[in-house]
Amino acid sequence: MPKYSVFTIFFLGVLLSTSWLCNAIVVRVTDLLYLPIAARFLLGAMALFFIPAIFLHRFPQRSLRLLHAAISVSGLVYFMGPLLTQVSLQTLPSGAVALVMCTVPIWLSLVIRGFQTDRFSDLFLLVLGMATFIFGVWTVASERGNPALGLLYVALACGCQVMGVWLSRRLFWLHSALDLNFWAMFMAGLAHGVLALLHGEHTQLPLNPTLFPTYGLIVFLGFVATGCAAYFYRVESITRTTLMLLTLTVPTFALLLGVGAMGETPLNAFTLVGLAICLFALAKACWLGNPGQWMTLLLNNDRRQGDRLVCLLDGFLKRMGDAQTMRIQVIDLAIGGVGFRLDKEAQKGDSVIVTLPMGKNWTSVTLEGKVAHINKQGSREYPFVGGIEFTNLSGHRRQCVVEFLARVSRAEEESIGSFVA
Repeated sequence: MPKYSVFTIFFLGVLLSTSWLCNAIVVRVTDLLYLPIAARFLLGAMALFFIPAIFLHRFPQRSLRLLHAAISVSGLVYFMGPLLTQVSLQTLPSGAVALVMCTVPIWLSLVIRGFQTDRFSDLFLLVLGMATFIFGVWTVASERGNPALGLLYVALACGCQVMGVWLSRRLFWLHSALDLNFWAMFMAGLAHGVLALLHGEHTQLPLNPTLFPTYGLIVFLGFVATGCAAYFYRVESITRTTLMLLTLTVPTFALLLGVGAMGETPLNAFTLVGLAICLFALAKACWLGNPGQWMTLLLNNDRRQGDRLVCLLDGFLKRMGDAQTMRIQVIDLAIGGVGFRLDKEAQKGDSVIVTLPMGKNWTSVTLEGKVAHINKQGSREYPFVGGIEFTNLSGHRRQCVVEFLARVSRAEEESIGSFVA
């Protein structure tokens, strides 16, 4: 897995925080809602198309299951969420919106894990910090419109993000998260583009030379901050330090940039104290919480595809009608299939039989499946990696998979160092 320097992570955080201010300027000066979002996601999809093609020598795959997952997730994460956020920026300062949106992982954790008494202090501090910050910007926001309505929109946007990720965890796909992210962005960009055309926003775009730098910055951020940052998230091995930098950089610089843009976000005792409280709560939850749980903010990392449990099982694989037996190492498991390492080459679409120690007392269970994708990028012992989709999974075999997942899940819940992906 590629490793990135602290400066690279810090730079990405600064770019992401800059996008909030640019969106606020455009939506207030031009009244454009759909066109900026369409440009952002179409440029992001372009980056997710060309970067893997150049560096990984692969193009986005497609299938009905993948497109179904992309449509389901993009409707919430890339369509409704950004649209509601864009509307809220008409009233609320960009720093306030960025701060609220950066709390999404906390609420996602609450939905997935349920309320935990030892995390009550984090939730209390987070709500207190946001309330203090909003109080500090209320007067400025009132001059632009109804701040209560803007706060409702950004809260709904948070809800869309949380529900989109929650939904993505319930969809069992076996394809690369890069492919899923590409199609989700592409479809959302097309949907926003169609709405922009229907509302005639392409004819309302002001050609004021003073706005040209902002337009250029939006194009740059769409490709780099949206597309490249998404690619970075899909391939980077996440650590606690990475989480701390990304999580704390975005709201901090969003506030500083808003202050520098002629007071777009006011700097006063309330905003400073509110930001400090929120950053403390976020840092505490990030550092003491579960990194795998925390990083479900967006869709999924390419190392954690779908709603899978990370495990390590050694077994055997045979092609249908072939007597040759291969050694397989399962690295993650879901109801729908497995992610694997393989010692010999198989072909995409091969019908296979997998034998794994998944029964009670680790007895072997034989499962039928089909190779969904496979690449040559593993270790010397297991040079091929990919995913197998289960077929004819019913009755006793399905029950074995469900019970094994339950056992692994309970074991991981009791282990601080493990994570659910």
